Amino acid sequence: MIAYLIFIIAIVLLLSVDYACKQDKYGLGTLLAVFVAITFTVLRFETGYDYLNYVGFINGPVSELVDSNLEWGFVAVASVLKVFDIDYFWLFFLFGLAIILLLFRGIKLYTENVRIAFLIFLLIPGLFLNSFSIIRQSLAMVLLFNGYYYFFNQRYRYFWLFIILAVLFHYSALLALPFFWMATKLEKQARLILLIGIPISLVLAQMNVIEIVFGLILGSSKFGAYLDYEDSGTSLVKLIVLNVSVIPYLFFYKRFDTLNRSILILVIFGLMLINVFSSVAAITRIGYYFKIFEIVLLANVVSFFKRGWSQVIFCILLFIYYFTMFYTSLSFDYNEVIDYPKLTPYKTIFER
Repeated sequence: MIAYLIFIIAIVLLLSVDYACKQDKYGLGTLLAVFVAITFTVLRFETGYDYLNYVGFINGPVSELVDSNLEWGFVAVASVLKVFDIDYFWLFFLFGLAIILLLFRGIKLYTENVRIAFLIFLLIPGLFLNSFSIIRQSLAMVLLFNGYYYFFNQRYRYFWLFIILAVLFHYSALLALPFFWMATKLEKQARLILLIGIPISLVLAQMNVIEIVFGLILGSSKFGAYLDYEDSGTSLVKLIVLNVSVIPYLFFYKRFDTLNRSILILVIFGLMLINVFSSVAAITRIGYYFKIFEIVLLANVVSFFKRGWSQVIFCILLFIYYFTMFYTSLSFDYNEVIDYPKLTPYKTIFER
């Protein structure tokens, strides 16, 4: 776990120095933080739950990838690497590089407070740490993140470009499209959806509607197999923390513009999906497509505070909250997870 702590300390120091030198937008320190995040991501070795699965994909024949119904975008990348007999390290390098760069590009579309948004992304376990394992879905996630901006602004050519690319790397990206459309149509009812939708989703979770939903709608698809996964799901404590975290948005609701209200709806949709499907953690991954929008929503909330110590204190509180989640997740991985490989200990490609 020490490597992760050193990583976060380095990021915080770089972003803090950058803020002290250049409060508007971002400067060299932020770019160095992005470089550090990319380096930390791409140099890992046997770190991540699906790491060996992807090594097997690269080492095996392309026909097996096709027979496994893997997405064509991933099959194409893997095929090129195999044709040129390139080491599997470059698969993780390409995906890690693309995820961080596309994430940073997307952040700049939604907020000027790039630094805090980037830091929150790194601290949310379901976003950054999970990108070490579910690399295809993580790439699809950041592609959708970029795409929604163009959808909201009715620049549909760019929107469909990002959507098609996202689907090529993970078919589940299609599930986000109806929610994107609803977010733009219901932005005036964001507060009502929060107050009514969250409690209803918690009730539905207790009724175990997950089998009905996936059985009727997705039972014949590849996603229906998720019902057979045996995992611990999402704990009650985590659900409480996640649901309580949206309450502060009510205090800033009147200051949200149209874009931020639509983003708030996406965050609510993601939380509702996590609530309803909380019994199977593999299915709650769908909520990541919407969870990522929380990083820019919170970054925009920072602007509502008077520049200076008010903003600094708010950012410190955000850091404490999300760092607790980050540390708790790694601690669970270190102490409770038995399967190998996992997130801890972090190893680099130089150790293979």
